[in-house]
Amino acid sequence: MKWNWELKERIVFIWLSSIWQEINGYDYGIVTKTLENNSVRQFIFNDLAWDSSSEYTNYNNKNKRLERHFDNDLSIAQINERVKKFN
Repeated sequence: MKWNWELKERIVFIWLSSIWQEINGYDYGIVTKTLENNSVRQFIFNDLAWDSSSEYTNYNNKNKRLERHFDNDLSIAQINERVKKFN
């Protein structure tokens, strides 16, 4: 049943990531991430990466507005590859 939970979790993160791209979340210039169950596990939407794999994990420069990380929006298949790297 663990694979079932991992699949559902991956679908949720793919869905949230595609919504984030659709609303141009990268235009706000801030780090956007999730925290799971108040734990230290994070998914950062700016570069669609988990925890320490993200360039923005410890980003704390409030004087510089973040730029868009990717040149283009990623496809669902590309997002899936980035989301499943942690599992």
